Amino acid sequence: METVNNTENATNKAPAPPSPVAQALTPSLGVTLAVIGLFWASGFAVDLGIEIIAEQVMGAVLGIAFAIIFLTVPAHPKFTGRLPWFDAIASTLGFSVGAYLVYRYPFLLENFAYIPIESTIVGVILVGLTTEALRRTAGWGLCMVLLSFCIYAFFADLIPGQLKGRAMAPGTFFAFLGIDTTGILGIPLTIITTVVIIFIFLGQVLLRSGGSEFFTDIAAAIMGRSRGGSAKIAVVASGLFGSISGSAVSNVASTGVITIPLMRQGGYTRAAAGAIEAVASTGGQIMPPIMARRPF
Repeated sequence: METVNNTENATNKAPAPPSPVAQALTPSLGVTLAVIGLFWASGFAVDLGIEIIAEQVMGAVLGIAFAIIFLTVPAHPKFTGRLPWFDAIASTLGFSVGAYLVYRYPFLLENFAYIPIESTIVGVILVGLTTEALRRTAGWGLCMVLLSFCIYAFFADLIPGQLKGRAMAPGTFFAFLGIDTTGILGIPLTIITTVVIIFIFLGQVLLRSGGSEFFTDIAAAIMGRSRGGSAKIAVVASGLFGSISGSAVSNVASTGVITIPLMRQGGYTRAAAGAIEAVASTGGQIMPPIMARRPF
């Protein structure tokens, strides 16, 4: 029993703080990223007549995100608490390629077929940094899925049966993923920048104003005395909030910051608490009357 408790305590130990460079730069980078996303999502850029296309904004957001990830998420646990030279280079390169896209993207989009070397270089850097950032933040599982699709693109003509397709040359592949509007700077990143960031911001406003506690208190009054009460509180609170938000993301950002620590205090592991909140928030978004639809 003592061994189990020691293992649990070791697992729950607070992670080591990031390097001093990361602690100095990450707050300003995070604020800049949030300001860019909120400014673009609000539509002020159009109202002020600023001539900029969405992919330039996506490039800025992606570049800052690269810088934050490579500064704060180590390539290996043994590098925790310090900034290796390769992380410094990756962070600088990610930020630089984002700034380059902001400046150069309109020309690249119109002419990337005529400047294959430049387009390919930009694509290789973006795909490489994205793959490594994905590995650091999501693990090898999702990264291997990505690499499998990349390999398929190169050898699709050798696949038998209905999955057989046309293989792409490496230069064309990387240029397409890096420059085209359906590649890395496509719909998923657009949704993150224009939709998700708004929900997270408003969810934090609701949290700081005490609105999230209202739903959590109701859920606690209903389920607090039952077995597994903390998890049931998370489910009920997410259902209540989802009935007015219609978004799993805003649900997690608002109620999850309260219910996940509550479940942790109740004895649930980090993985179990996160999974329960994720499933509850996803189910909450289809609650009537919103039912995951935006009101007109």
